[in-house]
Amino acid sequence: MIIREATSEDLEALLALNRAEYPGVDWDSLNRFERWEIGMWWVDPELLQWHFDILRRCNGGILVIESNSHITAELDFCESWEELPNYSGNRYHIIWLTTHPLHRRQGLSSQLVSELHRRTNHPIWVEAEDSRTVGLYGKIGKENHFLSNWRVEINDITEYYLDNRLEYTVISYEDLDQKKSDYFALIGRYYAPAFDLSQLRYSDPIKELMWADTPSNILHHYRKNETEVIALMTQFPRIFVSKSYMREDLEAILASVCLQLFEMGFDSLEFQVYYHVDLISILSNLGFSEVIQKDPVYELFTT
Repeated sequence: MIIREATSEDLEALLALNRAEYPGVDWDSLNRFERWEIGMWWVDPELLQWHFDILRRCNGGILVIESNSHITAELDFCESWEELPNYSGNRYHIIWLTTHPLHRRQGLSSQLVSELHRRTNHPIWVEAEDSRTVGLYGKIGKENHFLSNWRVEINDITEYYLDNRLEYTVISYEDLDQKKSDYFALIGRYYAPAFDLSQLRYSDPIKELMWADTPSNILHHYRKNETEVIALMTQFPRIFVSKSYMREDLEAILASVCLQLFEMGFDSLEFQVYYHVDLISILSNLGFSEVIQKDPVYELFTT
């Protein structure tokens, strides 16, 4: 048994590993959308190649365990920055961790995590998304944050929204790159920020699947007094806020962002956020309801 980094030549084997999670599926009879609904990019050849390229854009890749010339487990990872009250800097984020059903309960996942630790001095973070991963990460790490999910419907618009229609400018991803160090990601904490933005920036292969309801990935820049916001205008917005901001101005800008998104044609908006006292209060004031209370985020240790 060996642990190594995967190459493009391993994608067919990785495809088979991920498809093994769904026995009995006739993959050749399915179109890309149907494959996406089952297993996202991990079960479609072209999308898996796209995913692999995005990982490498983020200084990451895929670690695999190979036994008897067969890949039995994989760990997808990337490097990303993080700006939180108790942490600022780069860290590694595990995007995907899976083991072939016939090789589980042999410690393969822990071995892959240990190998990732061996390769970096960065903290390693992961979002647990089901009971199985909560059990695993709880054994080899500690919960240090949690994400919550909030939704607002178009019928929840109040006069406050209409009274805060603010001007904005359209900017590019290159503009965001230059400004990024002056902002922190407040809304839309999907996976690692760098990985998420790379997915969006180079989303052509999956645009129809992932962003079918969004005409294009538009970045708007808002300013009210000294508070600035950069918003990626999708139904699931990514919102970056200047490190120096006033709570009341941030609330007014978020109302304007939501109003603009509703006018783009969405019936509801969904925000994923880390717990933040100001933000939770603002979302409640704007009529948002919490739909998923807690997705735990773990920092993992060597095993």
